[in-house]
This record gives sequence, C-alpha cells and structure tokens, in this order.
Amino acid sequence: MVNGQTVKVLPKKTSSSQRRPVVVINSGQAFPLSAKPSISVRTHEKQSAPTSKSNKTPEFDFSQASQEIRHFGSKQFAGKSKKEYEDEQYFKLTGRKRKKHQVPLPIVRGIKKKAAEREARAREEAKQAGIVLPQPKKAKKEYDNTTRVHGPAPSVGFMKKGILRVKDKV
Repeated sequence: MVNGQTVKVLPKKTSSSQRRPVVVINSGQAFPLSAKPSISVRTHEKQSAPTSKSNKTPEFDFSQASQEIRHFGSKQFAGKSKKEYEDEQYFKLTGRKRKKHQVPLPIVRGIKKKAAEREARAREEAKQAGIVLPQPKKAKKEYDNTTRVHGPAPSVGFMKKGILRVKDKV
C-alpha cells in the first residue's frame, strides 16, 4: 500500500511466450467519476415509492389548454380564418396540405377586369369630389436577362451549335 493506494504486481515470467505482468492500481477517491455511485437502499426506496394522486396536485399544461381554447373558438371562425383552420386540421390528420381550389383562367381574367373597373370608378369619383389620392404604383419594367445568362452577343459572325462562325472575308 502506497499513499493510501493498493498496488498489485504480478511476478515477471522469463519466457517470451508467457503473458506480460498485469499491474492493478486502486486509486480510491482520486478519480470519483470512475467509481459507481453508491445509492443507499433507503433513499432508492423513497424515490421509487408510488405517490398517491391526492398528495400531488395535477400539472397544468398551458399548450394543451391554448389548443383547446382555440378549438372551441374555431366554431366562430368565418371566411378565410375558417378555411385556414380547416386546412390546419387537415394537415394534422393527414400530414399533407390540402389542394387549393383552382379557378379557370377566363374567370380570373374577368375578376381582375372588374376589379380594375371598380378601382378606376373609385378614383374618378374621388377626383370629382376633390379628394387627393396617391398615384398608383407603376409596373416595373421586366428586363431581358438573356445577356446576363449567355454573355454579350458577338458583333461579328453568328453562333451555330455553340460555335461562333465567322467568314474569312471579314
């Protein structure tokens, strides 16, 4: 025993085929994490003993309560909010989004045309009444991105199958 440590040394063997000696060192409290935690039987029994529900107050789950409140309030939803709530419930049940209702293109064009007419009529009435309205936003110009994608066009010759063809006479 050296400084409170137990050292066990096996005798050396001279033969080369024999196993090498094994040194066992017991360091005690030098490495507290390597030792198994000692739990007394009494404390373990107290931890695992079943508790009665009468002694324990029930825990309140706020997220569950907020979901229930929203569910009860959803019966009063109307229009877009009702549709969004139904889509949420569909996603929760199936795991995928519900298909959106598609309107035929001619009907969409008619809707946009009527909306533009209503907007123009409202602007005209406001102008006659002397109300100053802000200018409508102008549509941004769409630029051709072909030069950015393909680079500048050559001033001489022409491209054919990715090869610039130039005549010899130039």
